[in-house]
Amino acid sequence: MKNQIEELEKNLQILTAKERENINYSKKFACWAEEYKFEAQKVKIKAKTIKTKIEALKNQLNQE
Repeated sequence: MKNQIEELEKNLQILTAKERENINYSKKFACWAEEYKFEAQKVKIKAKTIKTKIEALKNQLNQE
């Protein structure tokens, strides 16, 4: 009986450690997702800026 209790306590410790590890990974992935979202937003802004410059140059060419 004592061995069973010790075994169950050991299993509980392992599960608790795995749970903490999974929570940490979840937090990391959430952080990475936010970083990628931010980077994507920066790329979108740069692309819009380039499109605007292209349009301005096209307009300038049409006026010449």
